[in-house]
Amino acid sequence: MGHRFGTHPSARSPGIVKPRYLFGCERALRDAKHAYHRGVRRWFGQQPSMTPEDERARYLAALGVAQHDYEMAWLVFGSVFVGQTVLLGFIGFALSSSSQPSRWTLGAAALLGILLWVPWFATFQRNTGMHAFRVHLAASVEPAGWNILRGPGKRYADGHQVVIDHPDGTRECFQRPTLGRWRTKYATMFLQVVVLAAYLVILGATLAGKIGSS
Repeated sequence: MGHRFGTHPSARSPGIVKPRYLFGCERALRDAKHAYHRGVRRWFGQQPSMTPEDERARYLAALGVAQHDYEMAWLVFGSVFVGQTVLLGFIGFALSSSSQPSRWTLGAAALLGILLWVPWFATFQRNTGMHAFRVHLAASVEPAGWNILRGPGKRYADGHQVVIDHPDGTRECFQRPTLGRWRTKYATMFLQVVVLAAYLVILGATLAGKIGSS
């Protein structure tokens, strides 16, 4: 007697042998199930078979990515900041000369500075945000007891007092200075706002006819 496709072996007579292709389908389904669970464990950061060397390599790799994002953030900021400084210097030199340029020239220079400021500010926000994410990601995989991004390291970065116990029995207290607790990101944003305000003042004075020749 022939067999039906998809019929479970328990529903057939004992003498009927399961077709060969069903063994292949069950094996494929079993392998897919195992691959799915492995992917879920990797997605949620569960690495039950990682050795201490693997954890150290994973942490150092995360630190390397964070360092790369940090360097990119300041590379973009510094390169555009040089251009902004040159442009502001040109406007200041033109205003201090005996024969000032036309209002249209000054207005165009200020408008150009504003247009350059928008992507400058946006890219800095993106790059610093990526760096902060990478640092927190590295902190989540930091080996226990290292205390570089977690524990005392994080408390010191947040401005709290940290006590370091040295192997010789001495203790030292460290805390960031009051002015040094202002985060670099916010100090840089303040500098960017000052640059934008300078361009807006120049543009407003130009449109009002207070600077530049007619």
